[in-house]
Amino acid sequence: MQDEGKRSRIERKRQAWLAKHVPSPHAAPWLTDEGIPNEELKLKFLSHKARTGHTPDKVWGVFGEQSGRDGWIEQIIKRQDGIFYAKDYSTDLWKKTEKEDWFPDRDGVFIKLYGCSYLFKGSVPEASVHGIEMAKILLFQITPMLPFFTFLGLGFDFLFRRQRFWTFMDWLGSQINHRCLRHYDIPTEEYNVFAKELSKAFVLALYKVWNIDITRPYYDTDHPNFRPDQELPHLGHNFGKNRLGYILARFWTFMVFFLQQDFAYRSRIQDALGTKPKNLEQFLKVLIERETKFGVGHKWKFLLRAIRAILWLEPKLREATDAFFHFVDFEKVSQDEADRYFSLMYKSYNFQGIKKEERFALWDKINEEKKHVFLFSLPDVV
Repeated sequence: MQDEGKRSRIERKRQAWLAKHVPSPHAAPWLTDEGIPNEELKLKFLSHKARTGHTPDKVWGVFGEQSGRDGWIEQIIKRQDGIFYAKDYSTDLWKKTEKEDWFPDRDGVFIKLYGCSYLFKGSVPEASVHGIEMAKILLFQITPMLPFFTFLGLGFDFLFRRQRFWTFMDWLGSQINHRCLRHYDIPTEEYNVFAKELSKAFVLALYKVWNIDITRPYYDTDHPNFRPDQELPHLGHNFGKNRLGYILARFWTFMVFFLQQDFAYRSRIQDALGTKPKNLEQFLKVLIERETKFGVGHKWKFLLRAIRAILWLEPKLREATDAFFHFVDFEKVSQDEADRYFSLMYKSYNFQGIKKEERFALWDKINEEKKHVFLFSLPDVV
């Protein structure tokens, strides 16, 4: 009798959960109700599988940060100098192709997702997503988690042994590039406009403040360490008045790649840059204001406190960050219509300062107007 009552309570909870989590009204019926097939999408999907011998790849979390809100890749497109290339999977080789009506109007790599009219920027190979995890932890998560006296020791090094501190940071940036970035980086032509504009503004800022040009080889052609792609000095050679600029460049190279690959952070950065901040502090304040209780506001707050101290004690860094915000073209780094669409279902961040309820309603409206159909039922954002 007791077991029967327990089973009854479990069933009531299950039914209550199912009532809250109904399938998306835009999910393809042939996967939620086989009696009402969506023949066009079904045939596209099956013909893709028959042609390639594999199920199409996924872009994880492309329709929202909650687990299961994934998209299926119909095709990956690259535009380079007005010429188009295509492939079915991120591991395939590029093949030249004829332009179609839905192809992008700017250079870079874009993903066409089944049932969605908007193109997602960038190719996101699963190997690179997982491959940069350790570097992300070292840069963005480890510092706030350090034991108090370990963190205090770093602070004392910065205050009283500044050159030792920057030597450590130079080594860390070098290791991230050598052991991570060089294995997963993508060709320059595969970066999208956002990433290319970040790089351009950074290069100009470095040149203005330190008079260094990281678009050219660091070593002369007759130097034993000369390589055409060696724009930064080796660790043992990075000393002198330009040292800090080169250290910054080591980290920035990874940052641009990371933002190209990670939409959750890229979309936040684009949103904050869309407000046209004049300096780094204004930029971070926008991020802090728009994070919700589900977001990463604590990271931005920690970064803001650290940045204030560092920029006060290192005037050259303040000059460089101010120069970056002066040189960047905000139109090229802000979210466009497609970027805004893919960020609508985030509950951790209020994009454009709009609350989630309004953004969720806009998501349904756009899907209705664009006749979007998703291959699998997307779980509700709860």
